Amino acid sequence: MLAHDIMTSPVVKIQHDATINEAIALMVRHDIGFLPLVRDGWLCGVVTDRDILIRGMRGGGLEPFDPIKSLATQKAHQATPNTPLDEIVGMMASYSLRRVPVCDSLGYLVGVISLTDIARLDSGERAAQILRGPQKPACGLRSV
Repeated sequence: MLAHDIMTSPVVKIQHDATINEAIALMVRHDIGFLPLVRDGWLCGVVTDRDILIRGMRGGGLEPFDPIKSLATQKAHQATPNTPLDEIVGMMASYSLRRVPVCDSLGYLVGVISLTDIARLDSGERAAQILRGPQKPACGLRSV
């Protein structure tokens, strides 16, 4: 099974120059806790609700109208549509990830795979592997 077999697409995303307030509104509207940041469709980072709360408002002294890119993880782990699911599970376990953006070979965002997507596949065995934590590092995956 490959990434394109289980990824969610289209993806709720936000432009890299949006504000923290716009990101929060988008997360609330779609009941999500993760947003890929894009520049004309190209992945340039990711941000979570936890990033906004802990790194931004609580620890970073940022304001709602500051740019969301100031909180984003710029070098997000990602997969391609043809990345085998076992590699994605290994990466998620190794780096304690709950979501992985899926980008084409040029870096254009085409989907997202979440822990929930993986948990739906089997009796939760792969999801349990991710939640158990670091295993051996995955190969063949690149960073933004």
